[in-house]
Amino acid sequence: MKERIVHEFSVEKKGKYILYWMQQSQRTIKNDALNLAIERGNALGLPVLVVFISLPDFPGANERHFSFMLQGIENVEANLKSKGIGFRYSFGKIEVELEKYLDDAQEFIMDKGYLKIQKKWRDNIKSLVASKYPMNTYMVESDVLVPLEIASTKEEYSARTLRTKINKHKDFFLVEEDDLLPKVLWSDTLVKIGEVGLSSEDIISRMNFKDNVGESKYFKGGENAAYQVLDDFLKNKFQHYLLRNHPEYDYMSSMSPYLHFGQISVVDIINRARDEFFIRDDISQEAYDSFFDELIVRRELAMNFVYYNEKYDQFEGITYPWAYETMANHIDDPREYIYSLDEFEKCQTHDIYWNASMKELVETGKMHTYMRMYWCKKIIEWTKNYEEAYNISIYLNNKYNIDGRDANSYAGIAWCFGKHDRAWKEREVFGKLRYMNANGLNRKFEMEEYLEKTKNYTGAE
Repeated sequence: MKERIVHEFSVEKKGKYILYWMQQSQRTIKNDALNLAIERGNALGLPVLVVFISLPDFPGANERHFSFMLQGIENVEANLKSKGIGFRYSFGKIEVELEKYLDDAQEFIMDKGYLKIQKKWRDNIKSLVASKYPMNTYMVESDVLVPLEIASTKEEYSARTLRTKINKHKDFFLVEEDDLLPKVLWSDTLVKIGEVGLSSEDIISRMNFKDNVGESKYFKGGENAAYQVLDDFLKNKFQHYLLRNHPEYDYMSSMSPYLHFGQISVVDIINRARDEFFIRDDISQEAYDSFFDELIVRRELAMNFVYYNEKYDQFEGITYPWAYETMANHIDDPREYIYSLDEFEKCQTHDIYWNASMKELVETGKMHTYMRMYWCKKIIEWTKNYEEAYNISIYLNNKYNIDGRDANSYAGIAWCFGKHDRAWKEREVFGKLRYMNANGLNRKFEMEEYLEKTKNYTGAE
């Protein structure tokens, strides 16, 4: 779909293959960047080479993140090979590694990322290509429903303001094109550099992880696993989606780890959900609309936040003037409990529900969505000041969540500090920020069942 493509440079060059640097969209199914590479290869009579690059010191990464991602890359390599597409794994600085493949490429394609580090990589690569390897160069936006700059040209205030803009374009972008197959098959004689057939263990052994967080025993990475999780959700949980906020149940889609690594297309998810809705009587319109709002509107609001706000990960830039004002007014309010980072990390608070949610995060790599809000709100309440609360929340979230360091993570934590929300009734510590407490959990949910559920996680008491 041409509306997802930005033609960065237009320079004719001869080469041996079409080169696709895969980074954000780590999949072979419904990947618009990969399809463009195949389309251009078929038009020019050339094979396609996909290159994936790992940084040995990726900021904030640990074994939990990388093992999940690399399970997906093993999937990608096998699926590309079955289609006759080349694959190489490189290890090192992105510009240095990618340069090894650019000289023999005739055209270059990359997918779009939204975080600052991803935008910096792409800017550096575009400068490198323009200065040393001028060729037709494309950037393809394949991991949202409506391309961000088509949906909005500025940072949106709330889901309400973005929802109208997405609804204006959604029907057009829900149309999916069939995946393509190459006419010219890849031959490994074309490239003698890079590596193939590496296992997750091989690559992880080369990494310089600072945090010792092991892989999740509860979530397996890759597009094959992503579709298994999606199928389970659509068949067994979708009809109960309106109960998704109940932490004692498991009615969430659990797509966030797979979406974080681009292992599944958000457009494919919502189209399959729509098909399921139309053929089944037990899925309500309200359930489908709620799923669309969570998967599309609120996720793309988070993308909008990190894309247009350079300070999305800095406390002084995450929220609105009214929120900073109310926090300043309540900075000296007495806190009944104060906990250190170590106490939080070891689940050593007085609150059994908070401890259970943290234990869920540490052991599984994912926390129930509603408890994730409660979890962050209580960190605000139990730290010395708001900036410390923010830094602790970001640190723990990014360290243990498989989908940490994600637009949704930054936006979700910013929401706890008033972003994309409104002012509420004023109270101590929180001021006009939204307040959550254990009484609310008990009133709405069967929290004893949630506690029982968390006991079953490996390592739980």
